[in-house]
Amino acid sequence: NELKTKFEGEEFVGFVDSGPVLERDLARRAGLGWVGKNTCLIHPKVGSFFFLSEIYTSLDLTSEQKLQPDHCGTCTRCIEICPTGALSERSLDARKCISYLTIESKSVAPLDLRSKIGDWLFGCDLCQTVCPWNMKFFKGEITLENKERSREDLVSDLKFILSSSNKQLTKAFRDSSLSRASGNKLKRNALIVLGNKKLIELKELVVSYQTNAYFSELCEWTLKQLDA
Repeated sequence: NELKTKFEGEEFVGFVDSGPVLERDLARRAGLGWVGKNTCLIHPKVGSFFFLSEIYTSLDLTSEQKLQPDHCGTCTRCIEICPTGALSERSLDARKCISYLTIESKSVAPLDLRSKIGDWLFGCDLCQTVCPWNMKFFKGEITLENKERSREDLVSDLKFILSSSNKQLTKAFRDSSLSRASGNKLKRNALIVLGNKKLIELKELVVSYQTNAYFSELCEWTLKQLDA
């Protein structure tokens, strides 16, 4: 609105991960960083843990920026740590990406990928965490699984998700990034984590979902993991 006041008759539309905009490529062309082997835009001073925002405008902009050189070198940490092998050099197979499988995908993860999801209930980002350009900002142990949570905390979290209605989950997570996944998606993810971590104390909750068409096959898989 301020820009419209300053430049009368011109149009301005802002985006922050909120529209079908090729943000990463635009940012690269604007000289804000290079596209790393993890397929993320990397800035030499702040790494890759940031949101890209942009303003589309009718103004005639002619300035050109110097492109950032590639600083990945021979490093392949992001490729090596990916639990599902979704990454090859500067290429991501979203069908194998844990972030896609637990947030965006509407279907249940394929059988061969479920065990590789481990205890990642929502997202992953290991390929960013191990990047040397992010390591200097990260404090803690980097592992294939999120081991910061105790078994008791994990049981409590999954019990809450599986015993709540979708409406209750929407209300509980409306101010967090978890709101990006619907109640059914969170429950789907919870059943996978539950099976991977063999949380036998939640078996009755798994059984209660068997009559739901969306969860029936997954419940069967989860129960097999619990009984294995």
